[in-house]
Amino acid sequence: MRRLPIYFLVDISGASDINNLNMCLLKILLYIREDPYMLGTAYISIITIGDTAKIALSLTEICGIKAIPIFHKEKGMALGKALNLLMDDIDRNVVKTTVEHKGDRKPIIFLFANGMPTGNITLAFKKWNRNFLYKSTLISVARKNVAKLLEPISNCVLPQTDLTMRKLPVFLYKIVSWPVEAPLCSSQQEYRDNFNRELKEIFLNL
Repeated sequence: MRRLPIYFLVDISGASDINNLNMCLLKILLYIREDPYMLGTAYISIITIGDTAKIALSLTEICGIKAIPIFHKEKGMALGKALNLLMDDIDRNVVKTTVEHKGDRKPIIFLFANGMPTGNITLAFKKWNRNFLYKSTLISVARKNVAKLLEPISNCVLPQTDLTMRKLPVFLYKIVSWPVEAPLCSSQQEYRDNFNRELKEIFLNL
């Protein structure tokens, strides 16, 4: 069975509510464990965004995860470094589809962002949009002052509220259930536009 890579990019800067993030991640992982399809296919990775970016949990089968890593607050929010680390990890660990072999499913990324990014993000954003925009699904959960900044790299930007956090497990299931093929779309961009629009409607109706 094809693997489903799911990445969580977690802002651990001073602006973040670490306890709330921990609870949200725990609920999502518990939800995945209760779904027969995702239980057999989901692989989870967690990348923290602080003064620098670190892989707190390498891509691991959901059954092999015993506990969520403990997060400690840091001053910075090195989003550019986190995106570069994410892209490197996808290139290295997500199996690509070839003529002879079906690779992993398209990675799903949840980016939790509270603080404003520190350091340069321009080059990382350009690289993401050039090489990964159509090869992944990126959902940003952000405070209002950060949300606009994340729109160019995101399929959907959600407000970071308690209601959003409660809806995320079911929203993940809706994303996983989305049809892989898009025969009625004339281009990748048209498919992405339709997908992004539909995602927002699905979330609002949850």
